[in-house]
Amino acid sequence: MEKNSNQKQLIRYLLFFFLLFLVIFLAVYYFLLLKAEKEAKVVDNSQNFIIPTPTTQPCQVKIEEKIVNGHSMEPFFKDGETIKILIGYYNCHPVLREEVVAYSYQGSENPIIKRVKGVAGDTFHLKKEADGWVILINNQPVKNLLGEVYLLEEKDYQMLSLYERDYQGKIPEDTYLILGDNLNGSLDSRNFGLIAKQDIIGKVEK
Repeated sequence: MEKNSNQKQLIRYLLFFFLLFLVIFLAVYYFLLLKAEKEAKVVDNSQNFIIPTPTTQPCQVKIEEKIVNGHSMEPFFKDGETIKILIGYYNCHPVLREEVVAYSYQGSENPIIKRVKGVAGDTFHLKKEADGWVILINNQPVKNLLGEVYLLEEKDYQMLSLYERDYQGKIPEDTYLILGDNLNGSLDSRNFGLIAKQDIIGKVEK
């Protein structure tokens, strides 16, 4: 009888430890399963929040050398000086204020070069002064590199005043005011108005 009792007690111990082991095993398995699922969700979320970066295309720029013919950009560019035109530069770069650009002027075989004085988003007004009309960009008189203020004669005022009226005093997108560095003798926005980006051939450098 005592031997049978000991056997039954041993079986109960073995059964208890087996059940305890099974519970622990299931608990560990369930914990690892939850952890694995949680990590998979983090990976998925990280992928969802990745902002795709567009493939950057190389900027195709063709460099041409030209000879300056005229005095409208003096003293920065002089007559007879060799310059470089970076054709296609503005296909992948913004047009910035004070940059010199080559512009395809209607009726001219060769492009003209001028300096950008007004860009998209700038306020644009004409103010009457004793000596003529002054161009105001962002409420500041437009000046050349020497600090000289551009003054408009009546005929030039008539041209730019049309743009001031039509654009309600603000330069629209992809539109620019270009002027020669030389106050006198320059064919620029004072004569033909604001220009469109599509008519800019490229950036000009020495």
